[in-house]
Amino acid sequence: MKKVQSYLLMTGIILALSASLVGCSSGNNAAGNNSAAAANNTEVNAAADEAPAFEEFPIGEEQEVEGMKIGALYLQPVDMEPMDKAGLAAAQSDFHLEADIAALEGNETGFGIGEFIPYLTVHYQIKAKSTDKVVSEGTFMPMNASDGAHYGANVKLDGAGDYILNYVIESPEKMDYLLHTDKATGVQARFWQEPISLTWEFPWVPRTW
Repeated sequence: MKKVQSYLLMTGIILALSASLVGCSSGNNAAGNNSAAAANNTEVNAAADEAPAFEEFPIGEEQEVEGMKIGALYLQPVDMEPMDKAGLAAAQSDFHLEADIAALEGNETGFGIGEFIPYLTVHYQIKAKSTDKVVSEGTFMPMNASDGAHYGANVKLDGAGDYILNYVIESPEKMDYLLHTDKATGVQARFWQEPISLTWEFPWVPRTW
């Protein structure tokens, strides 16, 4: 009987020591994993802090038409690709001009509030206010940046002064964008048939970005 009791006692001690060692190992692994995760988060946050910042400068107030909100703005010149479609190089430009175009609440052509409106043809023209001379014009390309989709181009002005900016926006219908019209899945509205023309004025002082 004493031998059996001694055997059981030794077995219990061995099991207790094994459990203790497993617990220490698990604790060390968890601590190691937590340390690795913390280090990884630190690296990610540091990379985000080091990302180049940019600032957008609105040109006048946003305008609303045909269930859309249209904003004109500019920022530092940017590089784009494919290069053969990118137009003026950043090094030759004064700034990057954008048309931010999104659906308003209640848009009846099937776009959700704030959704980018695709397949637009957006022409731009910039005139010197004092002379009415056209200093830059063209057609925006659709593109994506880190903050989302927009229409844009790098542009060059004719020095400091006041300028008049005009956007002419043709509907997606020109690019063969279709709308459902049946009773079950169709939308209520139709695309505009005449180009939309919007104008802003803004001052420009050359700057080093």
